[in-house]
Amino acid sequence: MVVPSETLRCVAQPMACTIPETVFYGSFMKSILVIGGGSSGVELARALDDIGLDVTLVTRNSTFFWAIGALRAAVEPAWVRQLFIPYDTLMRRGRVVTGTVTSLTDREATLADGMVLGFDVAVIATGSEVPFPAWPTTGMVAEAEAEYSALATRIETARLVAIIGGGPVGIELAGEIAGAHPGKAVTLLEASETLVGRYTSTQFGASLKRKLVRSGVTVLTGVAVVSALDETPVRLADGRVIEADLVLNATGGRPNTEFLRPGLGDVLDPAGRVIVEPTMRVRDHPALYAMGDVVANDEPKTAIVANAHARVVAKNILAWSRGEAPRAMHRAKTRALMLVPLGKTGGAAHLPVLGGIVLGDFAGRMKGRDLFVSRAWAKLRAVMPETGSGGT
Repeated sequence: MVVPSETLRCVAQPMACTIPETVFYGSFMKSILVIGGGSSGVELARALDDIGLDVTLVTRNSTFFWAIGALRAAVEPAWVRQLFIPYDTLMRRGRVVTGTVTSLTDREATLADGMVLGFDVAVIATGSEVPFPAWPTTGMVAEAEAEYSALATRIETARLVAIIGGGPVGIELAGEIAGAHPGKAVTLLEASETLVGRYTSTQFGASLKRKLVRSGVTVLTGVAVVSALDETPVRLADGRVIEADLVLNATGGRPNTEFLRPGLGDVLDPAGRVIVEPTMRVRDHPALYAMGDVVANDEPKTAIVANAHARVVAKNILAWSRGEAPRAMHRAKTRALMLVPLGKTGGAAHLPVLGGIVLGDFAGRMKGRDLFVSRAWAKLRAVMPETGSGGT
């Protein structure tokens, strides 16, 4: 059930719809508020709802967006239609509130429209703000498709394309463009000496670099971009100038935690991430948990890690609901399990064992074929309109 916050206010107090009030759901059980409707928020809300707890999921958009599939829409704009999934069937007992949390305390969350939601336990899962095209600038399907269509046209007509950022997003974007437009001049720029980042082995980055070069992509590492991220031409710290008709920003995101500063600024590290205990509880705030990209742990910021957080949080909230102490722990690992596709037929995988095992194109194809879109629909118990397949 998706409920606009204004509707909830009017249901709670019909004679005072314009007056902010605190709403406590479930007067006969403790209430859990999950803030953020991304992958880990959905994972947690569904798990807690399935075991009968009283769950409210607050999300700023009325539909879920499967960001793992976003970059293909840069070359196939119609692809974006299947990336927006309704929340309607996610929970059988709980509710989804569409709104943006602007402040949080140990007992209540305030939304942008003035509504205040009380809770017994809250989970911060607001993710990162990432630049387009890794995430659309709108939550509406038609507008997002128009946005990606405009980008696809620019990519198709550009003679020279530069991508800034050699992490998984930049690599995958370069692979999509090279696969859709063989012969297109694409340059991938990364400030560090290796691609992907420090959470994988150097062999993994080297493998992806070789595959990109074979597909016609020029890869430059070890030199920083000093021009603006949307400026052409691209100027490098060593004085070189990279000509480009189109510059795409794949430099990653920043944690979406500004709403915590007014009441909970003490929980943030200098980078704006939330400091947590191994139980995923927020430090010194036993009624709050955090998970996903917002967490200050030294570990990869991936959906795989965020969902691992969600499993720990679910176990600890279940224990709390039974009057038990939370005992499940998350141990941050500095080696990542990662699948990076290069278009629909290539890519590589990194297994975080024995110093980092690299698997080849067949592993990349596991993700690249459909970017796990069908799994996303199943996660939300929704039915894909094109195929009629769904989750249970």
